[in-house]
Amino acid sequence: MIIQFAEKGNLRRVLSNNFKNILWKEKIELLFYLSIDLKDLHKSGYLHKDFHSGNILQIIHGSPYVSDFGLSGPANEQKSDDKVYGVMPYIAPEGLNGEQYTSSADIYSFGVVMAEISSGKPPFYNKKHDLSLALAICNGLRPEFGKGTPEFYKKLAYKCMNANSNERPIAAELFDIIYFWNYSNKGEEEFGYKGKE
Repeated sequence: MIIQFAEKGNLRRVLSNNFKNILWKEKIELLFYLSIDLKDLHKSGYLHKDFHSGNILQIIHGSPYVSDFGLSGPANEQKSDDKVYGVMPYIAPEGLNGEQYTSSADIYSFGVVMAEISSGKPPFYNKKHDLSLALAICNGLRPEFGKGTPEFYKKLAYKCMNANSNERPIAAELFDIIYFWNYSNKGEEEFGYKGKE
């Protein structure tokens, strides 16, 4: 498989280098493209299983795209060992508890990426990624959002990160919501946010 070279690197790098210059409408557009990738992946019957900002590549002209499908596989196929795979802050609580990976775990990871796009910082950047963090996540700890994050945005991200995996939206619903945001924000103030807030 050949993919386009990502001149800007991954999303983590873009946020580290340029966060203060990224407008909210650009953040919404970024999520829109990511929601397309996730919707298409799930529609094809596959799960990513390692969705995080390091696996979202950015090109100079064009949309971002999800990469690194090393852990991905069919939704009905599970690893036979009891190991937890992925980057801890992005792993859904049920995954940290050793339960089977489902599409809703990818949705949880999407919610964590939403928080990261909001704050510009990796989730739990100020905590050790150890057993105590895993337990805290299982007990409801969620990443911080940046100052000025619109309430509608936080509401969807928290829904994606719901402790009850059955309460999370499916990828198609997530796409529909973000599609609406993306194509309704032409005037920028329609949702109550301006520029760089």
